[in-house]
Amino acid sequence: MDQDDPAATLDELEQLTDAALAYLPLDDLLRELLDRIAALLDSDTAAILLLEEDGGMLRARAAKGIEEEVEQGVRIPMGGGFAGRIAAERRPIAIADVDHADVLNPILRQKGIRSLLGVPLPVAGRVIGVLHVGTLQPREFTEQHARILQLAADRAAPVIENARMYEERRLVETLQRTLLPGALPQIAGMSLSARYEPAAVAARIGGDWYDVFRLSRGRIGLVVGDVVGRGVPAAALMTQLRTALRAYAREGHSPAV
Repeated sequence: MDQDDPAATLDELEQLTDAALAYLPLDDLLRELLDRIAALLDSDTAAILLLEEDGGMLRARAAKGIEEEVEQGVRIPMGGGFAGRIAAERRPIAIADVDHADVLNPILRQKGIRSLLGVPLPVAGRVIGVLHVGTLQPREFTEQHARILQLAADRAAPVIENARMYEERRLVETLQRTLLPGALPQIAGMSLSARYEPAAVAARIGGDWYDVFRLSRGRIGLVVGDVVGRGVPAAALMTQLRTALRAYAREGHSPAV
């Protein structure tokens, strides 16, 4: 791409997030975005790190030319190193010589990357991750390069967030189904019915649940679980709690215990 041609740059940016990408699974979407971004900046490498649930660490989620970042599960603390600074300071950062810079990820040096340019991935006033590109030959990334990469990140970030939320929702809904009983028990003298309606908060489901089961000496266990938290960690924790609670109840422990 001719980066001195504004019309060509605009055309490349328009193609970066065309409608077809919205229907791709998250991993396929990220790979496609990195291919397009590497071509846009004529870079040898490109990578996307996404902020983890607690906001304290960035995790490598997709990479081109430095696939080891993802394979090894590279995690960078917020504010630390190259990617961590970009996320914490919410601004583009360029490194002309990696060998003389504060870079925490050893893979960048092992792969022979000489120069880097990274920008935050912004969505609705918050940073969801970092996008960076690199070259195997020394290169001075200019303010124009930074503007182009930031424009690309601005367009890509909402698409990434939508795909990530959809992926997480599918996973949590699967966990949620394992929490709820397939059918309520048939108990003489009792009529049982239940209805579960999850409330979506920012399109994310938690791990709330209910259960009914028989106990010894004609007793019935009835449980409602309400978790403080949302998403996969909350649902996974409540899955463990549901199993443990049934086991303790059948051993004869009281609800208070």
